[in-house]
Amino acid sequence: TTWSPRTECLGRGTVGEKSVVLAPTCGAQLSFSFPSAARAPARHKTASRLFAFKSVRGAKMRDMFPTFEFPSSHGRGGGDDEYDDAASDWHLCHEDRYRPPIVDPGPWPAVTKAPRWAPDRSPESLLGTLGAPEPPTLDWDARLTDCVAAPTCRRHYLPSFTTREVDYDRARRSWGELDDFALLIRATLVAKPKPKVASPAAAKVVKSAWKLETSIFAPRRREADCRGFWHSNKFMKRLLSGDWTRLSALPRFENLMKRFGGAAAERALLGGLEKMYRKLLSAFDYYCIVTELDPMDMAMGSWLEFCTDLNLRGEAPGQVSDQTLQGIFVQVNVEVGQARELAQANDNNSLMRFEFIEAIVRLLGAAYGLETKDRPAGDDGAAAAERAAEDFSARLAALPADARDDPDDYRRERLYTEACCDAFSRHKKFWQEIHRIMSAIAMDAGRPAFNMDRWLEFTELTGMRTSETTLTEAVKAYVVSRTRFLDDTVFKFELLDFVSFLEAIARLVEMTPVPSKAALTELGVDQVSEFYERVAALKEAVDGDEDRRRLSRLLAEDADQALSEKLELMLPYMLQNLTISTNGAYRTKNTSLPVNFLSVDQRVRWTQQTLIARPAFAAPALKTVASALGRLGTPKEGARPG
Repeated sequence: TTWSPRTECLGRGTVGEKSVVLAPTCGAQLSFSFPSAARAPARHKTASRLFAFKSVRGAKMRDMFPTFEFPSSHGRGGGDDEYDDAASDWHLCHEDRYRPPIVDPGPWPAVTKAPRWAPDRSPESLLGTLGAPEPPTLDWDARLTDCVAAPTCRRHYLPSFTTREVDYDRARRSWGELDDFALLIRATLVAKPKPKVASPAAAKVVKSAWKLETSIFAPRRREADCRGFWHSNKFMKRLLSGDWTRLSALPRFENLMKRFGGAAAERALLGGLEKMYRKLLSAFDYYCIVTELDPMDMAMGSWLEFCTDLNLRGEAPGQVSDQTLQGIFVQVNVEVGQARELAQANDNNSLMRFEFIEAIVRLLGAAYGLETKDRPAGDDGAAAAERAAEDFSARLAALPADARDDPDDYRRERLYTEACCDAFSRHKKFWQEIHRIMSAIAMDAGRPAFNMDRWLEFTELTGMRTSETTLTEAVKAYVVSRTRFLDDTVFKFELLDFVSFLEAIARLVEMTPVPSKAALTELGVDQVSEFYERVAALKEAVDGDEDRRRLSRLLAEDADQALSEKLELMLPYMLQNLTISTNGAYRTKNTSLPVNFLSVDQRVRWTQQTLIARPAFAAPALKTVASALGRLGTPKEGARPG
């Protein structure tokens, strides 16, 4: 309810309008006017004139406007107990003194029956009822406390408006008998439009404070020869330069370059090797791993397989026979002319990195006819060497995908991320301690050495060497996680530093089937070890194809699962296995590292005692898991001993 701001002084000859507006909070105030004092006869006193306007049943008016039921002008209505359609309620007011308040009807309340108008009432009693209280002293637009909350009308229409002035003579003769007053009001409720949502401001990208230089991988910069997190092109040139320097010191290699055409051919050949050197090292690592000998060097079988994959092994034109290939392998293994330290580190039955490069050079000479004793005048062999290097580089694309993978790509795209760093950092202290203690078991001249034996022991203790993760995959994770060294005869060439140790764990996890988080949620667990226990129970209770399909679905790998998610699931699993297999502490001759990553309930279920004992693998639950899924068992038979 609001009061109009207008406050004209009403008197003879002035016009004072009254307004009634539904839901005044919506837009412009559509109003209608009541007859004013200007049109009243002069003989009538202003204070004694009455005006009636029809009431909407259920609407609330202030008590200054009493409501009465009047019979219809057509003679119908007037029941005592209930209303009929012909009867109407009317509000009475002094037309020249007050403006009717604006009323917001809101939800229709229970209808209250108005008292019937009595024509024989005395004027004094009627005027007493129509007393004129003083208007509220609130601001004109202040909301009164007795307002009723109502739906908001967006628009109002007053299509027709008719009035009849009061017949004052008749009213004087018969007090209170008023003519009909017709007021037609139509209010249309328009659906509330959807609020206009301002275009959201561009979300502020909160830059992470994580930096690789301060992460758990930071020690790599000072531990690696490249003094960085990956091998730059400049460092790769230094590696090739070191290998070429070793080759140039050999008398047999000097004679080979002369048969190729001399210095010009050597420069062309070196330039071609420089372009594909990174690919050659990836291939060298791959074919070293498949051998049964030292996985750091290439054996004869691996060399022949490498040539086969390049389609250079055979008797066809452009191919090289097995006899020639075997001769190349034997020839580059001859240690005549090598330094004593190099000869001591060099195995006569396998190829070191610089010997592999020499074998590539000799293979180019045999496959592309670069060796010529009687070379025409003016032919320095440079053009032929350049064409041979380009064709050989193109052939490298035919190698298996694993042989073409650059370890630095894996580090950039998958490993060196904030999420992977967080996964390892949850137990950073423990990873550092286990690496330090295991490195001290078999020191090399007093220097810590985390070698292949320690790595295979670690994979056994953590339950990661199973039928799903083979020995070859464990060896591959070890080999490719190491960084490149300028001198591959130094003691640390075959060792894993701390960051390489973390990388090897990540690569091994990538090679291991990992259940998805959705599968864990379906079984109501949050740990892989608990998941495998539940799956083992389901496998024992399999009854029909539907159960088998469910097991297959639960064990299916998620091809899009991020490395960080796999680490979050598998690292706790590895630590739990380590707790069980080490009896709660990893012990050496000189030290003991506590290992306890099982809950009290898991100890009870998996070890049957408070302390974690090594025979925990014999516990019924874990034994079932090991036999069904090969996850928590001992190393498989025939595995390479640690």
